[in-house]
Amino acid sequence: MTPEEDASLAHAHPFRIGFTDLVKRVETDSTKVTAAEVRASVEAFRARLATARPRAICFTGGRQFDELYPKMRPRHVWGRQPLYLDGAEVWVIPSTSGRAAAYRGQIAAVLEDLARSLGVRSAA
Repeated sequence: MTPEEDASLAHAHPFRIGFTDLVKRVETDSTKVTAAEVRASVEAFRARLATARPRAICFTGGRQFDELYPKMRPRHVWGRQPLYLDGAEVWVIPSTSGRAAAYRGQIAAVLEDLARSLGVRSAA
């Protein structure tokens, strides 16, 4: 997705979808992002949330969520999490990485649940 496409989604009514990274640095291998970097990025991430005021936040892959909230999410349990960040529901989907291919089939179901939670009806 290009930055222009991202910007258009952020303003598209009624969806207002936006993308951001917890750790703002380019890295093709997320395992190279350290726990210390994740923790150090929280303040800036929360500032972006305060500006955007999303109704839901969805982490792609559990590692960074688990770094921030240890022992909150049982291993390989995806979907809605039992907390809110700045008033937004928190969701976790499996990583889209090839290394997480075994869980890829669960992504669509979680995103469908997220859409329903936000009141978006399926086009099907």
